[in-house]
Amino acid sequence: MHISASTTIGDLIPIMARDIGATPVEAAAVVKRNVDQGLSAAQRIARAASGPHGRFFYKRYTSEMTGATTGEWGPEGPVAGVAVGGGWRNGPPNTDIPKSGDLQAAKFYKDAADLADSRLW
Repeated sequence: MHISASTTIGDLIPIMARDIGATPVEAAAVVKRNVDQGLSAAQRIARAASGPHGRFFYKRYTSEMTGATTGEWGPEGPVAGVAVGGGWRNGPPNTDIPKSGDLQAAKFYKDAADLADSRLW
């Protein structure tokens, strides 16, 4: 018994178009998931590091998608060193966001690499 199969590049084009067409939607989902995880990390860090006057500041952290594949998280409203009413907020700068960014960067890199691998293999 002999079985023969053949294919041409024309047979692969619909499959490739389908896979490439789904990539932007999946990329947006990867970004959204990582932005939400970054927000959670920033809120967790803020709760752990805050003193009595700032114990509810973590609630001012929000996240949003700023584009199809871009997003951000951070405090809503004034931050240290910005005029508030008639006075100034004193104290050290807020380091919760950079710390959460450091934690989330490695996770985002892995998720983006996994998405690229799923498209190529």
